[in-house]
Parts: sequence; structure tokens; C-alpha cells
Amino acid sequence: MAEFVTVTLNPAIDVSATVERIAPFHKLRCTSALRDPGGGGINVARADETDSGDAWTVTPVAPGMVAALLVDGLGHGPAAAAAAGAALASFAQQPTHDLNLLVQRAHDAMQPTRGGVLGAAIIDRDQDETTFLGIGNVTACVASHGTTAYLPSRDGTLGGHLSAPRGRAVRTRWEPKATLILASDGIRGHWDLASYPGLLDHDPAVVAATLHRDHERGTDDVAVVVVHDLRGNP
Repeated sequence: MAEFVTVTLNPAIDVSATVERIAPFHKLRCTSALRDPGGGGINVARADETDSGDAWTVTPVAPGMVAALLVDGLGHGPAAAAAAGAALASFAQQPTHDLNLLVQRAHDAMQPTRGGVLGAAIIDRDQDETTFLGIGNVTACVASHGTTAYLPSRDGTLGGHLSAPRGRAVRTRWEPKATLILASDGIRGHWDLASYPGLLDHDPAVVAATLHRDHERGTDDVAVVVVHDLRGNP
């Protein structure tokens, strides 16, 4: 079987279809399109730094499940970037939809670093549910049909010599055309999305950039990750 590899510089999980086989010069009949949540975002270092201490990823972790992860290393600059990078690397090496296990692995990976905070969400398209677990100051919300539900984090930091903080996962409904937003504390939280009519119809990176433009604190790195549910879109 032929294998095709693609490289996407701004990763997103969008629309996919499969074919039984690829035959040159023949029409390919695809299965119905599978519309998975599509993600994008921004990561901007503080004005006087070259390295951002924030990091994020959107990754499939199981059939019908997508994980969105945002990490904010303590402080800013190269040491903060190393802390965030360690947490992201631990997840990339062992992706999981178990949020407590994800947090424990991130905590272990950040122990040699200055540590940081983390927000992680699992979108389960088949169960129409989002589960979120946050440690520290990460803003998380799910917007759907004109309403916005903010998802609480618990206080604490990861890394260091103490045991990992035990967070409490919260669940909320995930519907077609819902949007998940995770943001570091480089922007002011609890935005009024109703004041941006039509914004959530745009690409996730546009949503993230708009929130950065209007709510940046100006004193820290900024990361915003946005995940759209594409079901119901043309």
C-alpha cells in the first residue's frame, strides 16, 4: 500500500476522507468526510524576549478524541520556554486521554525545570463532551450557540520537588459548531464573546489573534489555542 506523508506548519485536524485503494488514472471514490475538531492558535513572546515561555498543541489521542494542551512556564524567557517544552515533549512521546496521567507526566517532566502551569482538554466527539483539567492560571471556556461556559482550574504549579497537584476534571457538553478556547495569563480572561459577532465563524488562528490584540496585558508571553467543531459546517 502506498503511504503519503504531509507536513502542516500550522497544525490542524480538520476534514478527512479515506479511499479503499489508490489507482493511477482512475476516479477515487472517497468515504463520507469525517469532520474532526480543527485547532489553531498563536504563541507570542513578551516584547523584550526572543523565546516564549508558553506552548500549546492540538493532537488526536484516540478514535473520536482530540486533546488540546496549553502550558505556561513560570516567568518568561529561555528558562520558561524550557519548562513548557518539557511538558509538551512528555505529552508528544506518550499521548493520552487520561487527564490525571497527562498532568502527572507533565509534572515529572518539568521537575528539572522552573516548572509551570497547564490546562488540558479532551474533546470526545462521539460522546458530545469536553473534559478539562487545569492547574494554575489558565483560562478555559467552551462557546456554543451564543453561550459561553468557563471551566475552572485549581491553584498550583507543576514541577519542583513536591507531588503533583491533584486537579478536579470538569465536564461540559460539546456540540456541533462548538468552540474551545484555552489562554495563558498573558491576556486578560473572561472575554465577552458576544461583543464579537461572527468571530467564531473564522479560522481558529484569527479568533486567537483577535483575543490577543484586544486583551493582551503587555507584561508576559501570550498563548491562545482555539478548537472548532466542524460538524454542521458546509
